[in-house]
This record gives sequence, C-alpha cells and structure tokens, in this order.
Amino acid sequence: MTHGTMGLLGDLCGEAEYLWKRLATVHVALERCNNAGLRRRFSFELKVHIERCQEMKVVVSKLELLGLSQSCQFCLLKELVRRALNESYAFSI
Repeated sequence: MTHGTMGLLGDLCGEAEYLWKRLATVHVALERCNNAGLRRRFSFELKVHIERCQEMKVVVSKLELLGLSQSCQFCLLKELVRRALNESYAFSI
C-alpha cells in the first residue's frame, strides 16, 4: 500500500491491487499447505479478503451511479476488483 494519499479512487485502486495479489498468494499457499491449523488460517484470510472485494464492488457500483465511470482510475479500480473476484480462488471457499 502507499504512504500518502492519491485521492479516493487512487487509494481504492491501491487496496484492490493489494487484495488481488494477496488473494493469489494465499491461494497458492493454501494449495501447498498440509498443516490443518494453517489451512484454516489461510481459508479465513481468503474469506475476509473476498468479502472486502465484494464490498468494493458495491462501492464501484455506487461510484458509477455518480458519473465517475469515465475516469481512468475508476476503470482501473473496476478491473482490479473484477479480477480479484473472478479468479478461481474466489470460488474455492
């Protein structure tokens, strides 16, 4: 994440990118993990991050209604959230 602010959309883009990458990393770790306790932790982390992505999808829909859909940052945010929610790990929990 960044140290400063890039404005609302920029900050949301940074969070969405972090979540997308973290979800992929945790998914790979979960697939390779044999420890039951660690698997539970990874599964919980996936669930929490996916829920946050779903919240962000609602925010994207509301921002779209406000007429921000022409913004490049908005388009990037929408794409990052879409990618995070459409990866195979989003359906594995």
